[in-house]
Amino acid sequence: AYYTDLTSSPAGAYVTVWGKGFGSSAGSVMVGGATASGADIVSWSDSMIEFRVPTGAGSGITVVAASGSSNALPFTTRASGRIFYVSKATGSNSNNGLAPTPGSAGVGPWRDLTQVAAKLAPGDIVYVRAGTYNELDNSTYGTSLLAKNKFAKGTVSAPIAVVAYPREKPVVGAPANRRAIMLEGGQAYWTIAKLTLQAASAALELGANGANSGMRWVGNEASNVPSPYGTFILKACSDCQVLGNHVYNSGQPGSKLAHLIYYGGYGVGRNVEIAWNRLHDEKGGRCLQVYGHTDADRLSGLSIHDNIVYNCPYDGILVGKSDASYKNWISDALIYNNVVWGARNAAIRLDNPGVKARLFHNTLHANSQGLRIQTAASAEARNNIFSQTSAPVRIESVGTLTLSNNGYQGGTPPAQDKPAFTGDPQYVNPAAGDFTLQATSPFKGKGALLNLTLPGLFTTATSAPDLGSLMRMP
Repeated sequence: AYYTDLTSSPAGAYVTVWGKGFGSSAGSVMVGGATASGADIVSWSDSMIEFRVPTGAGSGITVVAASGSSNALPFTTRASGRIFYVSKATGSNSNNGLAPTPGSAGVGPWRDLTQVAAKLAPGDIVYVRAGTYNELDNSTYGTSLLAKNKFAKGTVSAPIAVVAYPREKPVVGAPANRRAIMLEGGQAYWTIAKLTLQAASAALELGANGANSGMRWVGNEASNVPSPYGTFILKACSDCQVLGNHVYNSGQPGSKLAHLIYYGGYGVGRNVEIAWNRLHDEKGGRCLQVYGHTDADRLSGLSIHDNIVYNCPYDGILVGKSDASYKNWISDALIYNNVVWGARNAAIRLDNPGVKARLFHNTLHANSQGLRIQTAASAEARNNIFSQTSAPVRIESVGTLTLSNNGYQGGTPPAQDKPAFTGDPQYVNPAAGDFTLQATSPFKGKGALLNLTLPGLFTTATSAPDLGSLMRMP
C-alpha cells in the first residue's frame, strides 16, 4: 500500500487506498482492530480500494488481500468531524448537506460547491457526487471552490477534506473559468482528492499571502488547461503532499514558464512531498518545477519520488534557484524512484547553489540530457540508469560530487562514477512505459546498498538491488 486520500476521519467515512498487488478479488481492510469487509468495501482493484471506515475502527490501515497483508499506512479514526455531501443532480443549497440523497425536512445534499467552504469546520469532510460544478464562487479569482484564509482552517488532527464520492467522477470548474479550486494563502490542512479539474489558467492553486501548511492534493486529474504559469501551483507550504495526481496535455506552447506542477517559493516551506504523480505532455515548460521568487524563500525536506514524467519540452524535473537575489533557498532534495523519458532538455536538472541533492534509483530514458548538475552544493547519484542519451550526466558546478553504481546506455560515463556499468538495460517494453528490467539485463543486481527507508523504494538488505527505478506504480 502506498497512500490514502484521508489520513483521519470519523467512522462511516469513505477512504481510498492506492497501492499494487491487491488482486482482483475483494479482501478486507483492517483499520486498527476493526475490519472493513463485505458491504463496507465499495470498490476493489489491484491498485485501488474504496471502503467505509467501520464502527470501532482505530489507528492504521492494512490491506488484507489473497496474496497477504500489506504494510500499514498512517490513519486515525476520530470522533470529531461532520460528513457532508454535494450532488448536482439531486441536491439543494437549502438542504443541510448531511445525507447523500434527499430526505425529508431539508435533509439531503447541497447542490453547489460555491457556498461549501464557508460552512466547514475542522474535521469536516465533503463528498462530491457526480456532475459538473462550474458555477463561479468568486469573480476575482474566477474559481468554483474558494477557501478564503478567513474561513475555517483544518488542523493536523482534524483536517478539512473535499473528496469525490466513491465510484463517481465529479468535474469541478470549466474551460472558461480561470481556476477550478483556489485556496488563499494562510490556509491549513485541506485535502482535495479524486476530482476532475477544468480551468483556463490554474486547475488547483495555493496562494502566497501567508504561510500554508498540511495541504494534501491526492488522486486528482487535470488536462487541457492552457496555463501560462502552472496547472497545479503551490507556494510557501509546509508538511504538504501532492500524491497520485494525473496532470497532462496542459500549458501554453512556447511558454517555458508553464509547468504541470509548480512549487513557487513565496515564503518558508518544509517537508514537501511530490510523489506517485503521472505528469506528461506539458505544452510549454517543465513538467515539474521548483523555483524561488523572493529573498525570504526557504525550502527544506523536498522529496520527489515515484513519479512518471514524460514528453516535456524543457526539463522533466527542475530543482531551481530563484529570480530574487538570494539563490540558495533550497537546502536539500531527495529525488528517487522516478521514471522520466522524452525531455527535450534534461530529465532532471539541479540549478540551486545551496541544495544538497541525493538521487537514487531513477530511470532516465531517451532524454536530450539525463542528469544536468548546473549548480549544487553537493550531489550524490547512485543506482540510476541513463539510457539512449548521448549526454547522460552533465556536470557544470558542484561543491561535492558522489557518483557510483549507475548504468549507462549511450554517451560516456563520467570518470567520477566508480563503479559504472554499461550496456543495454533490456527494459520489458519501454514503448509502453514498462521499464522493468528483464532477467538478462546487465543492470540486474548491480546497485549499491543504500540502507535507507524510503516510501515506494523496495530493496533487499542482503543483496545488491537492481539499477534504475524499482517503482511499482498503480
